[in-house]
Amino acid sequence: MLSRDFNEGVTLEKQGVLEVPLPDDDHAALLIVLNVIHGHIRKVPRQIDLQTLTKIAVLVDKYEFHESVEWFPDSWIDHLKSNLPTADITNVAAWLCIFWSLDAINDLREKSLLEIVSKLRAYMETYQSPDIHCQKGGFDCDALVLGALTKGWMAPKSTESPYAGVSVKSLTEHVRKLPVPSLCSVNGHRREKRKCCKVKDDLESATYWIVRIIGGLDLWDFAEMSE
Repeated sequence: MLSRDFNEGVTLEKQGVLEVPLPDDDHAALLIVLNVIHGHIRKVPRQIDLQTLTKIAVLVDKYEFHESVEWFPDSWIDHLKSNLPTADITNVAAWLCIFWSLDAINDLREKSLLEIVSKLRAYMETYQSPDIHCQKGGFDCDALVLGALTKGWMAPKSTESPYAGVSVKSLTEHVRKLPVPSLCSVNGHRREKRKCCKVKDDLESATYWIVRIIGGLDLWDFAEMSE
């Protein structure tokens, strides 16, 4: 919407400021979500009612805010679990919407993190094998790559499921910033400077596509299931 392909983007570029009307969004629910995203934690209520939580779930799905609000749904849902419908089905649709959009966030997060962690571990296992993988730098180059991966691997807070304190964004950034030097890409090395150990490039590409492929949740799936 804010790119040059849209009127809003053109206005923003010319005037430096833009007011975007959102008549279909609940203002109170949107304010809570924005406070979460921008780190205004003291302004975020610890408890909310079912109606507000449902509206937040809709906004999270609509704007794909799943990862941005991943730490708050559990506390909101736990507060309301005593009101889960049993014989009364009045609020069933609301709860289905909430669980589909919000409660599934953690599953989506863990799946994404597992994919990234598995890729890192696969490379470490590859370079731990007795086989020589770098045809230019040989054993010395393999050892340098393995050392970099091993040392860099210790940085994330948790590398085991459920990956407490680790978000997809933080781990992705960690992988992208992970230095993976190799002898065949070091200036001044005797051997021809040819980047045959492309571990760094492969990891960055893998994390990019993992995030793209996994994507977010879509409430249209819920609509199809409920028909």
